[in-house]
Amino acid sequence: MVSKRDWMKALEEEQSAKLILHNQAEEISASHQKILGTEIPPLWERIKQEIYDVLRTTELQGLRFNVHPIGVDSLRIVIIRVPSLLPAQAVDVSFVPLKYKLEVVDTDGHCTLSELFFHIVSGRLVLSDGSRPIKDEGRDLAEVACQRLLEPLLRPYI
Repeated sequence: MVSKRDWMKALEEEQSAKLILHNQAEEISASHQKILGTEIPPLWERIKQEIYDVLRTTELQGLRFNVHPIGVDSLRIVIIRVPSLLPAQAVDVSFVPLKYKLEVVDTDGHCTLSELFFHIVSGRLVLSDGSRPIKDEGRDLAEVACQRLLEPLLRPYI
């Protein structure tokens, strides 16, 4: 059996990344669909747990958070400024399986606040912000995704 050359794998990975970014994820190669389909669901579970843990243990002054699932593929995060009981902001963090992406959508304005895309690079699952892969620096992808999704959301409140 002939093995696939590294340069061909790199071309396929580049093509898959471009198709995902252009909402044509259904066109990516079968081997990439298999890797993404196998690795993303358990990663999404770890990302959800990371979001729960981070928001449960945060000590950001004057803020309180409610986090609850919306179906299988979404979490609703409600940010409340203490002492108010009214939400300052509510967002849905969702995994969009057919597009291999994570997105944060403001529930009031229904606008997308941030997106992360799943790609394959050198045969391994990575995240990108759309323009380039995100360096994980050896950290767990769930931790990296959580930081990339929550930090821009929380920064205006500090």
